[in-house]
Amino acid sequence: PASLPTHGGKIILDGTNIGPSSRKLASMSAAAKTNVTTFTLSFASNSASTTDTTPTDPTYEYMTTNCLNIIPGKKITCDVPEGAGTSFTWTLKMGPLDSVTSVETFVFASSFGYDPPVITGVSVNSISGILSTSGGTPIVLTGTSFGPTSLPSSEIKIKYAREISTALQRNGYLAIDCTVTKAHTEIKCTSVPGIGKDMEFWISSLVGSYSNVLTDEVNLARHELPVITKVVIKPGTVASADRTYANLPTMGDTLVLITGEHFGPV
Repeated sequence: PASLPTHGGKIILDGTNIGPSSRKLASMSAAAKTNVTTFTLSFASNSASTTDTTPTDPTYEYMTTNCLNIIPGKKITCDVPEGAGTSFTWTLKMGPLDSVTSVETFVFASSFGYDPPVITGVSVNSISGILSTSGGTPIVLTGTSFGPTSLPSSEIKIKYAREISTALQRNGYLAIDCTVTKAHTEIKCTSVPGIGKDMEFWISSLVGSYSNVLTDEVNLARHELPVITKVVIKPGTVASADRTYANLPTMGDTLVLITGEHFGPV
């Protein structure tokens, strides 16, 4: 397959010179055979997703287990742990460091990875369903292939904006404190200060992979509506001494001061 479920699974590596051939093994001692057929396979995230320029931690690494030599010199199989991401750099080591044999290391890149995340629902502030313009609103994404709860927040990038699905650069607000709270099916984040309505949500990078964007109305969110509480001529201007917002000069260019709530960040 081109990818594995985020729950993990088994992979097969085909190639050449993956350990000694059957003929070479036949002439080795038992200790040497054990060493040259011991394989260690790890893989690490390369960079941000191909559609998002936000950097990710390039050192996040997975380690496979139970690597077995199926066809000497040509094929091995390993168990891949649960995880997320794609386009990893893989490192295959053959044989432990000891007096019998030394370690051989092969490093290669592959587009093979985990299934990409799929968002099926978005919940914003379970009470009001509205984003605070000051930030701090809980955001919950539900879906599939979100990876294990052990994923670090640095590898989870959630963006939201109006019409983010059609934006060329996918610009938007970047949620903070994102964590996988239910393995593979739920991510929780916190909103940042902002304004606007019809916010669409997108996993812009999950260890390098990215999700769909939900555009249906039930999964859109909006910020608090602005509320004007007072309008006055801006203090310190010539007109402020004897005029109010209801009595402005007809020539225009008079500075007014509008105060209220939910105007968004500076």
